Amino acid sequence: MTGHHIGPDSQCAKHLIQTTTRQGSVKVSGSETPIAWEDWEEHYEGEGLDSGNALDGIKKECFSLRTISSLQVLDEAKINYELIEDLIQYIDAHEDALTGSNSGGGTILVFLPGMAEIQQTVDQLKTIRKATLKYTIDIIPLHSMISQQEQDRAFEPPLPSRRKVILATNIAETSLTIEDVVYVIDTGKAKEFRYDKARNLKSLKEVWVSQASAEQRKGRAGRVRDGICFRLFTEHRFHYKLDEFKTPEICSVPLEELCLQILNLGRSLLQGATTVSTFLSECIDPPSSFSVSSAIKTLKQIGAVSPLEGATPDSDLVELTPLGRHLAMLPVDVHVGKMLIIGAALGCVGPALTLAASISSKSVFYSPFEQRDAALSAK
Repeated sequence: MTGHHIGPDSQCAKHLIQTTTRQGSVKVSGSETPIAWEDWEEHYEGEGLDSGNALDGIKKECFSLRTISSLQVLDEAKINYELIEDLIQYIDAHEDALTGSNSGGGTILVFLPGMAEIQQTVDQLKTIRKATLKYTIDIIPLHSMISQQEQDRAFEPPLPSRRKVILATNIAETSLTIEDVVYVIDTGKAKEFRYDKARNLKSLKEVWVSQASAEQRKGRAGRVRDGICFRLFTEHRFHYKLDEFKTPEICSVPLEELCLQILNLGRSLLQGATTVSTFLSECIDPPSSFSVSSAIKTLKQIGAVSPLEGATPDSDLVELTPLGRHLAMLPVDVHVGKMLIIGAALGCVGPALTLAASISSKSVFYSPFEQRDAALSAK
């Protein structure tokens, strides 16, 4: 369709890395000569993503050799920025044929995982020669870190002979509806908070979206006229490798605050369950017992709970301490909450509030998206 080809040296091609070097020897003219050989395997760089095999489920006889050769080297864990550029140019050149309408200039919505990917796409689209386009493109980033004024640009109708290209995170998946979107380009990726049970840390990781999320993204196109969704992953991945639904939040976040709430509401809430872990196991999608035990351990370490009389120190049979009852009333992370309570007790609540606010919210330093480089150099 676009004529885009992925070669072995492409930015989104699979790469091989050396895994091991083994030593040995061979006999040459009656004497032992040492040799070494190397093992290689496919390697992908997307944390939380699998590169997979793009040829899985593909009927090769239905596609050209050029397409098959591209799929052979395609690393689906990587975003193909060049393909996004080619797709936008293809839409611009063949819009009438795509939608069966001569009312051109339809807005293009591109779903990307995060700010870094949005910036890389902006840089890639700046290479498009304006003389080749029917409509001059206005590139509009859309994510949670930009100002309300910048977000409003996405909803303004484009000027004559211009086309909006909105580069958005999953904020445009359900939170916002842009009426004039006609085309959606879905990379199939998003960034979500995931809880590392081993390190007891919550981190932002790039993951494949669920089938439900992909369908929701597709539904962003064609609100006011027929629309088209271009997915930058295979149909086989959609049907057989994507989860049907997004991972429930209770299974992907720390549980300290939830455990505090359960204990604070009293033993009656447990309905005969002996521990918080037993109670949570009755959920439709229960968290792992390790996550619950880790949360109880953290609450013990900060002094929010203590073992019940007669229970062993490692038991999940616990009750709230006075500190825990106060923490249960604060809608913040338990470590931040303890800092606030201790700060108030020591008469330094002002500095404690400042620290709590700075580590619990977005940065107070703001600069328009187009002026980020200038703002960084001015610091």
